[in-house]
Amino acid sequence: MWSELRKDIEAIRQELDIPESDFRALPHTTDWHLLEERIFSSFCLIQGRSRPYWLWDKLSQESYGLSLSYYPDEILNQLVPATETVWFMACDGKDFVFYQGKVEAIQKIIPECTYLDEYYLINKKYEWLLSVNHHNSLVGTGEFILNQLQAFAQRSSQTLTPIYPA
Repeated sequence: MWSELRKDIEAIRQELDIPESDFRALPHTTDWHLLEERIFSSFCLIQGRSRPYWLWDKLSQESYGLSLSYYPDEILNQLVPATETVWFMACDGKDFVFYQGKVEAIQKIIPECTYLDEYYLINKKYEWLLSVNHHNSLVGTGEFILNQLQAFAQRSSQTLTPIYPA
């Protein structure tokens, strides 16, 4: 049974006529547990069997965060290459749902979502992770996304506040 968030995202995708080649839910045959485990083990501090609910708060590598004076989804295309297909891991406050897509399609869907609490863009090679948390802050890890966030911060210092590292 699909969660409300998953139903919401699919309805938005269809309403906006976004082709599945640009954004789609992962097939039901996907081993969600293995995908989620790979994301957690690649990016998070894991203690015992518990997994952090807020990945951005338990990152295992150097991270960098920004608090913007506007919604972070507006600049995703300035941080992530338009040609790259990424994992999109969305959270409704309880559960994660997984997609893959291009950043421009993701940017169209996000502002229309009713049930979206936080989301993550993850390079499919697990080299970087970028989150937009429930505080509407951007937090990233991995060399590529750290460089992108820091360069953006230098270009746009009047519209943001660096929040990580503290």
